[in-house]
Amino acid sequence: MKVNEMCHRLEQVDVVFVLLTYANSEDLPNCLNSIKRNVDCSYRLIVVNSYYDSSSSAKIRKIAAKNGALFEEVENNGYGAGNNAGIRAARRHYDFKFLVVSNPDVEICFFPHELLADCNEPLLLGPLIRTGTAKNQNPYWPYYIPVVDFFVWLGCKWRSKLLYFTGVAVNKIARLWFSAKTSATERPAVYALHGSFLIFSRTLLDLLEDPFDERIFLYSEEVDLAHRIYELDAKVRYDDRFQVLHHEDGSSSFVNLDEIPIRNESIIYVYEKWKSRRRLAKRRRI
Repeated sequence: MKVNEMCHRLEQVDVVFVLLTYANSEDLPNCLNSIKRNVDCSYRLIVVNSYYDSSSSAKIRKIAAKNGALFEEVENNGYGAGNNAGIRAARRHYDFKFLVVSNPDVEICFFPHELLADCNEPLLLGPLIRTGTAKNQNPYWPYYIPVVDFFVWLGCKWRSKLLYFTGVAVNKIARLWFSAKTSATERPAVYALHGSFLIFSRTLLDLLEDPFDERIFLYSEEVDLAHRIYELDAKVRYDDRFQVLHHEDGSSSFVNLDEIPIRNESIIYVYEKWKSRRRLAKRRRI
């Protein structure tokens, strides 16, 4: 074998975990320890730090080193840009079968990797995600319901809480219906999964390249990703045999008033980006 081929041979692993942090060194050790306790296959860790300040950067770098994680630091350009940077690093260093994008405030409870062993198809998988109040955050959107999309977008566009929460309420009803009709043994197809913990097959990542739109700083990444996967005719599944605990708001807070303009901007951008594409897709199906 040639020397340059040997130098560029990638380490083969089953799973790569990409953990994106932003000024949150408190939750990261618990997340890393939960991976060590509950993941019984070959894996590697990549900690991506969206830079906040030198003090938090030094702490996060030290935690990554202590846990044998590859450390990448990027400018704070949001969730999508940071996770894309981690995925690109995974491709440079490892030959992997699956890649997990995880918040640092997530604790893995069950990760039955053997259930992934025979999966060679383009697939995005989401676990049962419990919060501290026992709420399950998956699936984010069990179905694509145009009226949900429309009212949430219009509520943000017109700054109307009534319209926004009408869309949210319709989706909540859809989630309750989904839970009621889904049996304990089903692993159903869904439309969109919660972004705090996503399991990508390598075949899906190869189709997507950079899976996240870096023009979205925060919020609505799940919906944009769902639309992309739908356009590719790939699969999105919810599987409650995989389970995580989400210590919600470790990195950001939905009720933070400073973030509401960012949320509104993201929702408006994603809706208007995909509106014309959905019409074209509908015409193709007709």
